[in-house]
Amino acid sequence: MDIDLVGVPQTLMLPLYRRAQLTRAGNPILTDRLAVELVSRVRYDFGAIERSYRPVRDLAWVARPLQLDRLVQRFLHTHPRGTVVNLGAGLDTSFSRVDNGSLRWFDLDLPQVVEIRRALIPETERSRCIARSLFDPSWMGELGDTKDGVCVISAGVLFYFSPAELRRFFGDLHQRLSGAEVVFDAVTPFGLKYTNKMMDDASAGARLQWALADPKELQRWGVGISRVERIALFHGIPRSGVPLKTRWFMFFTDTSKASSIIHCRV
Repeated sequence: MDIDLVGVPQTLMLPLYRRAQLTRAGNPILTDRLAVELVSRVRYDFGAIERSYRPVRDLAWVARPLQLDRLVQRFLHTHPRGTVVNLGAGLDTSFSRVDNGSLRWFDLDLPQVVEIRRALIPETERSRCIARSLFDPSWMGELGDTKDGVCVISAGVLFYFSPAELRRFFGDLHQRLSGAEVVFDAVTPFGLKYTNKMMDDASAGARLQWALADPKELQRWGVGISRVERIALFHGIPRSGVPLKTRWFMFFTDTSKASSIIHCRV
């Protein structure tokens, strides 16, 4: 299948490709066989991604999905029949890794991306796609009965938008899905600058706009965000056997909080 994307949607290929490459290399942190299959089934110029390759930061591509998987599994432990919504899903493969046999899963993305996703990853009885912008609150009405709890996840997406857009988005979540858990990744101002340089190197055609220096800022927005928790990107990931330069990158990322996972409630 030919893939031709521009702007923010184009960024979906970068994490997919790196997860596939790391799985092929036998990394012990996260295995994503579906990513390997998907990469083999598309025609896409991965040259720019290859040119931006830096071994020292490779583990970040599996650390982020691992941390999100852990938090989704924690949610499912108390809400086994809960609803999980994956915002800006792209070709994310989280459902295949965390499915407990009873959850309901929704992958939301723009129509052009959902068309590709449906062709490559067929919907099932408990996992389906919603072709909508995350800023169009009507998608929340597509979820149906959410009495068993809702967890909204988003990886590598929210920081592409402005603080004003995100405040409105979280306000809509609070009004329509009050009590939902929300899990996403965030960067500090330094992390934003570093990541934009990496995106330029990969010719990804998109730039980050939002940096979060202090998670308490979310509560100061006054849109119902509460119980904010920040998890270091490499928390709980063994360092043994990891090259020295990569261990330094992990240490610096976690101590500076340049990139981290945010878990909150709306």
